[in-house]
Amino acid sequence: MPTAKCAFAACVDFQGKAVYTFGGFDSEKRLDVIERFVLDTKKWETLKVQLSKPLSNAAAVSTSTGNN
Repeated sequence: MPTAKCAFAACVDFQGKAVYTFGGFDSEKRLDVIERFVLDTKKWETLKVQLSKPLSNAAAVSTSTGNN
C-alpha cells in the first residue's frame, strides 16, 4: 500500500479485479487519497482523483447494475 494508514474504507470492484481503499488516517491527519490494488499484477496505484473531503472510519461498497 503506497500510503501508510489506518481507519480507511475498502472494497473490491464488482468485477473482482481490484481492491480500492479510500481515505484513512496517517497518525496525523485524515486523508483524501484513493488507492487501488490490481489483483492480476499485484501492484498498488495511487489514483489521480481524490476524495472531495478527507475521511476516516468510513465504509465502502461496490455494486453492479447488471449492465456489464
